[in-house]
Amino acid sequence: MGRQLRPRLGRAARGTNVQEVGKQSVMQIPPLLMRALVLRAFGIWIGIRAIVAAILLVARMDPIRLGPASVGEVVLLCIVVCTLDSLRRRERALFANLGIRPAVLVMIFAVPSAIGEGIIGALGRP
Repeated sequence: MGRQLRPRLGRAARGTNVQEVGKQSVMQIPPLLMRALVLRAFGIWIGIRAIVAAILLVARMDPIRLGPASVGEVVLLCIVVCTLDSLRRRERALFANLGIRPAVLVMIFAVPSAIGEGIIGALGRP
């Protein structure tokens, strides 16, 4: 039969961040982009939390202690605002070209707000 061709690894292929896992290739998120997304989500969470605290202070309620449903709503609101912000910045094509799925973005956007709410919840208990 014919000769089997072996894939070559040239200079361009060596620098990629694609890993073979079984028969699928999994793209890793570049660290610089990951840091930017996490910092953006953290900043948006701080802004949302400040607005919620101001509203609760006007209503003469405790701005630190939120119920479990309210914490979930703050995290969900952070995810929605971060997603709308990335759409506003027109980063959808960038994420698609990097192979980053929307579900992964939702998890990246949820982590800073969930950790922050957990810390506030742990420190705010009597």
